[in-house]
Amino acid sequence: MRSGFLRIDLPPPIAFRLTVARDCRSAVFEHSVQVMLVALFLGIRQQLAAGKLRALAAAALLHDLGVLHIDPEIFLAGHIFTAAERRQLHAHPLTAGMIVQQQPEYPPTVARAILEHHERHDGSGYPRGLKGDEISVEGRILLLAELVAALLEKNAREPDKQLSVILRLNHSKFDQAMTTQILKLLEQEHAVADEADLQPEQPQAERLKRLAGECDKWRQLRSQLENYTTDAPAIGEFLADRVAVLERSLADAGLHPDQIASVGIGLRDQPAAVSELAMLMHETSWQLKAIVDDVFARFPTLETTDKPGERAICDWLRQLQAGLSAGEGAGPGDAALP
Repeated sequence: MRSGFLRIDLPPPIAFRLTVARDCRSAVFEHSVQVMLVALFLGIRQQLAAGKLRALAAAALLHDLGVLHIDPEIFLAGHIFTAAERRQLHAHPLTAGMIVQQQPEYPPTVARAILEHHERHDGSGYPRGLKGDEISVEGRILLLAELVAALLEKNAREPDKQLSVILRLNHSKFDQAMTTQILKLLEQEHAVADEADLQPEQPQAERLKRLAGECDKWRQLRSQLENYTTDAPAIGEFLADRVAVLERSLADAGLHPDQIASVGIGLRDQPAAVSELAMLMHETSWQLKAIVDDVFARFPTLETTDKPGERAICDWLRQLQAGLSAGEGAGPGDAALP
């Protein structure tokens, strides 16, 4: 691993930006170092050659230089993005890629991986909506490295379980072979019982009741959405498709919103399973938040439209967004990062 990152070229313009990040935006700098270390681990597992590992390390270290051009206030917990802020957010891979492209010390694969680090295997990412093999191996590694780093940075409780839940819920967004490797590693880890796994039955029953209540609210919102799609077909179709994908992923992970009551009955005496169920619900909230952001990003006029059907969908999204923000806790979100 030493040969992977100790030999990264840092020409003066790049070194200056990293210094600014370290001194003025420490969270960005520390995140970049963390992503680099995780990316190198994943690159080694992919058996990348030494030269490709160096390029991967450089891409990981520099992938968020574009964030330095964004007001840090928008990353505060609970902040709801405006249309302009959302455009800035989606542009930061482009900004970082252009900065790196100007330095001849880096091979083209570095800028490409940086440009792709928020793409998703199912095409739901940004800035270009690439799918599958359209995304480079390095870009796919950066995506997973961001997810793992986010869990480490947030000092997540039971990070191995959370990572397993997130990967299973979002299996269509990540490279399947890499995801399978990580899940196998997680399965090999010893699960150590803690106080969460030793809670008495009553608190677990209360927890399940709260989760069932959240699913009831979701079903109500979903039924409202079905009434709006005919009056705004383009937006409604996109939104309904994203919601359907999420629900299929929940079903694959063992928790479709319509099944929570029956699932809960069988888990009352299984605290560890209830804990995982809660993690799954928490990640689902983050995925819904990502869907809301994606709709507003894809249809920028939605927030100012006067068309009744579109206005109704906008109000529905705002209602969902407000509810998610009110219940927001520490968590990785959609791959966890801007």
